[in-house]
Amino acid sequence: MVPDGSLLPESVLSPENGTTTAWTGRQLSGPVRRGEVLTDASLLGNELLVGAPPGSQAVPVRLSDPTTVTLLRQGQLVTVVLSSSAGLDGPVTNEVLASDVPVLWTPALAPQSGGLLPAQENEGIVVVAASPEQAVPLAGAINRGKVFLILLN
Repeated sequence: MVPDGSLLPESVLSPENGTTTAWTGRQLSGPVRRGEVLTDASLLGNELLVGAPPGSQAVPVRLSDPTTVTLLRQGQLVTVVLSSSAGLDGPVTNEVLASDVPVLWTPALAPQSGGLLPAQENEGIVVVAASPEQAVPLAGAINRGKVFLILLN
């Protein structure tokens, strides 16, 4: 940071620029280190989608293997796959529900108490930024089969 603050982002949250009322009492979207610069994209809410393509929607997705969330980081791109079958002995089909969607939130980003979801209810849930076309198939996908992620780099 330079003395005049010219290296700070436009949307920095600070008492000096009068933004304290906009963020007081709001929840952060992830962990913060001492001295880290906070911006509006650091907060849950509409700001969670800051930087996402226009029209993006935040969609919670419950995964069939909840341990997968330990591999994810905010901003990680994933492909969401639904694996389903017609009956116990029916053939398994895999369908890509959404490709190259960024992870917005995982339980690892939640505070120890309180947060986006109570701790006992957020196991295996991730929130991704999806287009309107992707959002509908993603919503409730776990009720139609097993939901898995492919991690992209």
